[in-house]
Amino acid sequence: MKITTLNMCLFPVGLRHCLRGTNKDARLNWLIELLQNQTSDIGSSDVVCLQEVFSSWYSHKFTNIIKRCAKENNWFVFLATSIRCCSGLLLDSGLMVLSRIPIKTSEFIQFEYNPGCVLRLANKGFMHIEFVNGVHLINCHLHPFENSLMTEKHAIDTREKQLNEIKNYIDESDDVPIILTGDFNIHQGSQEAENMKNFLKMPNEAIILNNENTVHHENNWCTHCEILCCDYAIGRNVDFHKVELLKHHGDLSDHYPISFDVKLA
Repeated sequence: MKITTLNMCLFPVGLRHCLRGTNKDARLNWLIELLQNQTSDIGSSDVVCLQEVFSSWYSHKFTNIIKRCAKENNWFVFLATSIRCCSGLLLDSGLMVLSRIPIKTSEFIQFEYNPGCVLRLANKGFMHIEFVNGVHLINCHLHPFENSLMTEKHAIDTREKQLNEIKNYIDESDDVPIILTGDFNIHQGSQEAENMKNFLKMPNEAIILNNENTVHHENNWCTHCEILCCDYAIGRNVDFHKVELLKHHGDLSDHYPISFDVKLA
């Protein structure tokens, strides 16, 4: 079972980076071409997990394009329920999952803890999918790094609380094969990363601690203050093989796609 995960950094028109030229349409078109091509490294995946493909109550452009591509190319697709203009939220979760394996059940769980920052107006949470082959998948995007509105300690405490919500959820079924993947905003090699793995009791990881960065500055619109490795895949009752950081697709986003094979332990 081959899985690819990628933070696409696609915000609706008028939000974040809109004046910096992030080439949103061109990047999305390139992703669509890869999804349509079953011989490409992304298109040949069994499952593709996406983060930061945001919709708003005033624009569903990106998700609609991907959904149309999925329908035309035999992908099953799951995304959270659209938000309404009266909900108090500006953005949905930004999470999507495309799968060539039929989906048995799917659910979006909103984080109870989502304090103030730029993404406070997003419907932050995580997706849980059970495939017909019995494998479970969690796709998530945790709270961002510290910024002018939040100290480092506050940001770390927030991610810890959000991870605790995920842990409480997955611990209800600790005997099933499960993969937790996405953008964790936790730097590999940090004490926070070690605490996360020990806390979740999910020892198997697809991204080895080898100082390979998953965030990059190849595009001149990238705004991360430093280059980091913050995209993960960790698992319970599964083994990871053929882990690849797809650096040749750096033009898709400010994150590199990560591809890995999963086998039941």
